[in-house]
Amino acid sequence: MYPGHFQTSNMLLASLPQDELRVVQSLFTRVRLVSHQPLIDHEQPAEHAFFIEAGIVSVVAELDDGSPGVQVAMIGREGLVGALALLGASAPYACAVV
Repeated sequence: MYPGHFQTSNMLLASLPQDELRVVQSLFTRVRLVSHQPLIDHEQPAEHAFFIEAGIVSVVAELDDGSPGVQVAMIGREGLVGALALLGASAPYACAVV
């Protein structure tokens, strides 16, 4: 490692060139997520994006008829949760739970 090197196990972030990663790393805050923690609620605007470094997040589509949702994706350290927040979209179609 060299000074200013941002270390991450998130494969999406790790694929960025270090000079580009340094530009955006000031926007990042590392947080510890716990099992069953909701990250995104389908009824609320997504305010944050989460670049997962360990574990799995389940994305569940909410159904209009009130029946239980359907899991539509699992996201791990290869990606991010909450991309709509980065794009300024109003409300997600699904919820996300660790």
